[in-house]
Amino acid sequence: MKSLLLGAGLTCATLSVLAQPAESPADDDTVVLGTTVITATRSEEAINHLPAAMTVIEREDIEASAANHIVDLLQATGGVQISDSYGDGSRSLVGLRGFGENAHSNTLILIDGRPLNNPDIGAPELNAVSLKDVERIEILQGSAGVLYGDQAVGGVINIVTRGPLRQGESQSGFVSLRGGSYQGQRAQAGYSQRFANGVGFRISAEERFTDNFRDHNDLDYQNLLTRLDWDLGIARLFFELQNIDEELDTPGALFEAQVDADREAADPSFLGDFTNTETQVWRSGGSIDLGDQWQFISEVTNRRSRSRFRLSFLGAPETEDAFQKRNIYGLHPRFVGRIPLSHGDALVTLGADASTAWYQLQSRFGTQSNDQDTRAGYVQAIVPVGPGWTLTGGYRAARVENDLQDNSPFPVFDVYPNGRRFHETEQASELGIEYRPTVQTRVFARVDRNFRFAKLDEYFSSGATPGSGQVLLETQTGESIELGGGWFASDAEVQLSLYQLDLEDEIVFDPVTFTNINLDRTRREGAQLSGAWRPMGMLQLDAGYHYVDASVESGSFEGRDIPLVAKHSGHAGVQLAPLTDVTLRLEGRHVGERGFSGDFNNSLGDLDSFTVANLSARWQWQGFSVSGRVNNLFDAEYSEFGAKRTLFLPPTFAPQDVESFFPSPGRNFWLEIGYEFGDRI
Repeated sequence: MKSLLLGAGLTCATLSVLAQPAESPADDDTVVLGTTVITATRSEEAINHLPAAMTVIEREDIEASAANHIVDLLQATGGVQISDSYGDGSRSLVGLRGFGENAHSNTLILIDGRPLNNPDIGAPELNAVSLKDVERIEILQGSAGVLYGDQAVGGVINIVTRGPLRQGESQSGFVSLRGGSYQGQRAQAGYSQRFANGVGFRISAEERFTDNFRDHNDLDYQNLLTRLDWDLGIARLFFELQNIDEELDTPGALFEAQVDADREAADPSFLGDFTNTETQVWRSGGSIDLGDQWQFISEVTNRRSRSRFRLSFLGAPETEDAFQKRNIYGLHPRFVGRIPLSHGDALVTLGADASTAWYQLQSRFGTQSNDQDTRAGYVQAIVPVGPGWTLTGGYRAARVENDLQDNSPFPVFDVYPNGRRFHETEQASELGIEYRPTVQTRVFARVDRNFRFAKLDEYFSSGATPGSGQVLLETQTGESIELGGGWFASDAEVQLSLYQLDLEDEIVFDPVTFTNINLDRTRREGAQLSGAWRPMGMLQLDAGYHYVDASVESGSFEGRDIPLVAKHSGHAGVQLAPLTDVTLRLEGRHVGERGFSGDFNNSLGDLDSFTVANLSARWQWQGFSVSGRVNNLFDAEYSEFGAKRTLFLPPTFAPQDVESFFPSPGRNFWLEIGYEFGDRI
């Protein structure tokens, strides 16, 4: 890693030397770097003052992609590694900075700053928001332990939704219909209005059905989102309510011979499996100006979900329904101040995060429940310290309390029969510096300490002796070091970042012992390069490459690669606008070989690398639009997700590790027609 860091330093120095000095680089935000983002500071701030690698997917990028869902969009984004089990975005693992099956516990997903990550091991449901409701997506690469704390280890993805119309706009609406492969059908509609007294509202609805690429994989989905806000001048208030209903048949994995025989099949053992989930979310809050320099921002959130499901084992179909319940409350107040200094305004954020999560799982193995309370306080300061120089520092202190309870008719599964209460405390800190030798060039260095608490249900499968009440999992901690830089102009940009992420006690699931364990020490060393170029107004080119070496540094798995992490991945795109109202885009992504999920011994082979191309087109005239998309243009056969399975086969019944696959969809087609009216929604 020392050579990588040295290379980053030389690259950053070269950028500084090649750039022409600016008269006042610290105060000039007139070029592309002036884009405003929220994620890296939890308040609106120009991206060019932040010592971090940021990517922003704008609304026009979303429309040009003609993507079906958010996972479609993220797959063509550099540095984001995705394992989409069914190809519909419903059960996807999204990771930053080299995480495999535990990516969803080490990459924080937000919707308007509200955590979408679950307090249990269930992955964030990225289908919780429709693309029609997305204004932009902000991707913060790298650890963000101070601002976000738990689970923000590899980075943060913040989905910023479209609110009611702004002042001066009156009303707007849209309707769209989409159909395509796998009997796919989708209807969307929305309406927004702003009144003269400052009150505005927005409502949108989506209904979707598809039987998906594989047998026994029907998806029936409804989403209703309503938002009301009130602009009072010095204060802004909002209330948001969402209801999501998803019914999904789950076909399970296939062995290699089954994939060769029929990639679309479902194993007979899983033909009764399903997951039906109802989710209700409400969120309320606002901001108030406290004079010219300070602002108070706060919100309270609640997400409640109820799931009924069946999950079978190979050769042993499940005949009883299981039930899972989540109820999560959050409170997130903060003060944001912009303090004038000699070289510009310092940005100071002082805040707190409090959450209470209740989880319950009822199955044939009994009832398991956990109440988890998390409290944290943090401070971050971004201070201009000289012409073109900005220093960032911050600190977070956090405490989590758990109340575990088992109630199983089978003593072998009953770890906490009398309950167990305990707490953990942890700290995070950051120090970063950014230098802008010109308004078009930036270089930065950053160190960030992070942590991840064990999740609600990870304690119940931690290898503890039944009935002991013993807690075996340690809190995961880590340190991230990053160097980077970039050059930005009106028609081109290049960004480079090199990083090293060291973790202690990384929490993973070991399928051999069927328990959650702590690895001793793990390391990710990586480099990410991306760029875009618009040689002429109608043509845009973009590309990116990500390298990461993720391995276990000590313990019983020393020297082994982290499963499900590709060392090499990349993307490239060509976007053409031959006419004012027509956009064409061809994009491709490549994912290299990676180990099977759970294979920490690296005893199996690797999942094959794959390259997939997608083609989209969009035509719009006044309020009408027609868009189409072809996924997997060349009908590649591949699997984004594969796992190790241990079988006990006759005649010896000795354990045997085998490979299992979730085949990804072949070529598929989608067409959408839409109409928008009034002010743009």
